[in-house]
Amino acid sequence: MNRLLFIFALIAIFSCNTEHNKVPNDLDLPIISGEEAWQDIANNKVKVYYFLSPECPLCQNYAVAMRELKNEFPQIEFIGIVPGKEYNSEEVRKYLIRFGLEFNTYFDPDFELSNALGAEITPEAFLLDQNGKVLYSGAIDNWAISLGQKRTLITERYLEDAIAARLENREIKIKSTSAVGCFIQ
Repeated sequence: MNRLLFIFALIAIFSCNTEHNKVPNDLDLPIISGEEAWQDIANNKVKVYYFLSPECPLCQNYAVAMRELKNEFPQIEFIGIVPGKEYNSEEVRKYLIRFGLEFNTYFDPDFELSNALGAEITPEAFLLDQNGKVLYSGAIDNWAISLGQKRTLITERYLEDAIAARLENREIKIKSTSAVGCFIQ
């Protein structure tokens, strides 16, 4: 009997972990910046969603890394997501312009996408395949150790490695990490 309970507990744990694995088909997020409506980005491209908060220091500090990844991988669609209703369009546009983030950006006012993917932190990155299935989620790299504490040298480039593996049809070795930043509220 104990063995059976243990097996059911494992099944429950693993089924909870897979519940956040795909973008819902019926979302319609309002655009903040860019040219494509939400439905127009539902194409068959591999995508990276960055969950962002304009006032989060790490969202500001990681702008360089986000720009570099967009330039390095032009075949990937990079998309900004601002969860909640804390910021207005003008505040987000100023943040995007100030930090040179040139990708379509959308509000997730009711946390529909945030909840579907299990996003909890800004900045947090999600690499999705052309069908909207999550291939990688978490930190961009290991530069930020905790809030206010950073490494002098980046030794793990989680998102970059995951993108490269996907594009080269290799297995993504690290599929999930813990993001460091500001909590999504």
